[in-house]
Amino acid sequence: MPATGTQRSSRPKFKFLLVSNEPKTAKERELEVTEIRTHAARISYRKKETHVSRGPLSLGAATESPSITTSSSRSSGDSSDSDPDDNSSWVLEKAIGGVRVDPFNSDSVPGLPAWILDLVDNAWTNAWCTLRTHRHDGLIHPDVYGWRRAGLTCPALVHAHISGAIGIALAQGTWTDVKARLHRTQIYHANLAIKCVRTELVRSNGLPPDELLLSIMTMSGHGEVVDDDDDRKPSNAFAQSPLARANRVDIFAKLRITDAHAQAITTLVGQKGGLDNITLPGFRSLLSLTDILQASIKGTQPRLPFVGGTESLVSSGKHVLDHRALESNTTLGTGFEQAGIAGIGPEMYTAVLAACELTAALDHFQRNENHPPLFVDIVEYRKYVQYRLLSLTPVNSDGPLCNNDDYMYETCRIALLIYSDLNIWPLPPSTHARPRLARQLRDALGQYGTGAPETALPADLLLWLAMMGAIAAHETRHEPYFVDLLARDPRDLSWDIFHSIVRKYLWCDFVVTPPARHLWFQACMMRPVLNIINSGQQ
Repeated sequence: MPATGTQRSSRPKFKFLLVSNEPKTAKERELEVTEIRTHAARISYRKKETHVSRGPLSLGAATESPSITTSSSRSSGDSSDSDPDDNSSWVLEKAIGGVRVDPFNSDSVPGLPAWILDLVDNAWTNAWCTLRTHRHDGLIHPDVYGWRRAGLTCPALVHAHISGAIGIALAQGTWTDVKARLHRTQIYHANLAIKCVRTELVRSNGLPPDELLLSIMTMSGHGEVVDDDDDRKPSNAFAQSPLARANRVDIFAKLRITDAHAQAITTLVGQKGGLDNITLPGFRSLLSLTDILQASIKGTQPRLPFVGGTESLVSSGKHVLDHRALESNTTLGTGFEQAGIAGIGPEMYTAVLAACELTAALDHFQRNENHPPLFVDIVEYRKYVQYRLLSLTPVNSDGPLCNNDDYMYETCRIALLIYSDLNIWPLPPSTHARPRLARQLRDALGQYGTGAPETALPADLLLWLAMMGAIAAHETRHEPYFVDLLARDPRDLSWDIFHSIVRKYLWCDFVVTPPARHLWFQACMMRPVLNIINSGQQ
């Protein structure tokens, strides 16, 4: 089998493979295919300067239905359907701009139009591979290859991958000129995936294989793209946390969640006996990550148990504190301790300590000084922190909160989620997570039944709560309420003193300080007016 190597001379070099004629097991054949594909990919990277041109797809090839030649699909009857509206394939190729080269023609799904293969490759390269991060930058985790190979034996997963890849392409916002056609093709493959899922569920007597669960999970968060006009507003262009693009949450959060599919995952996992009976490598972690993402978007508690590391970054040796990180680690969270959160809500205090440690590690990484922690370790730990924050049980009350402990717990719970959206698990503005949390915090602050918030909460804690609410309520009808709450503090604090107070709770300077400084000076300008009003009422 010839293969061009690095050109050290004018003569081409060849690599010869000794192929045995002895019968091979299925595992050996699979490993051989993997080696061939790896070798082919290596060739294509060595020849980056070679430009491969490809003309428009022929109309006949584009309009034929995708023929999935796995063993299961031969009896599913799906090959009789036709892919809708393939007349503008050349437009897609021009828009995508990628060239998919497979010199050994080793595609697991032959017969698919080339532009669909390009979309799927784009999804794996730019989105799905980030769901299981590798410790070495630039490498793809082996589990990701396993998820992709699972489509070799599961037609439902093939169609789910195609539908999901189109959703990712639309969420990236780069193919708006063919958006309508992409959406029709997405619906077509989603329907085929659902059809295959139903067939397989009947065949498996309600105990689905992992590949089928992966199909349903892929469809649960890869539906219609949420209108993302809010993401392009300049007013929302605050400094972003480095975690805003981790696991490509910025893409996946723009895809509308299909509640029926999300609920089906929980039900089917239960029928399998729990996550411990999931055997596909890395799939348990992927299910947990997806569950946390969907709970963050919808503002609910996670449905599935947590899967992943829970050990402290410091105690595990993944974060060696320098002097600034040590100062942050010893300052952050002390305000909650002084307010008595440890006694009011032990689970909340544990979550707060984890969030403080993550904040110190993220600040150290952002400074890039004195051997900062690896980003992959921060990303993995933030999943645990977000799970702890989402798992905090809301106070069940339809009326006023007359109990000071419940009042403090509920207001802090919501404000912690706001901080998470700022720095730990940032969601794009199209999810409207911050306005929703700002409204919830205002409602919670107004629930105190025996007086104003100032009478129930420590003054320093109220400042932090009001600032979290003001940032979340930016350019909403709730913003004046929180700015007014900041202005009503009677101590006439300077910015430096205010900053030293709120840093005792949860605070990240490079993310939170820019919007907070603007809001603080806005509140300071309101203070003389409030003093005049208050003096006139006395």
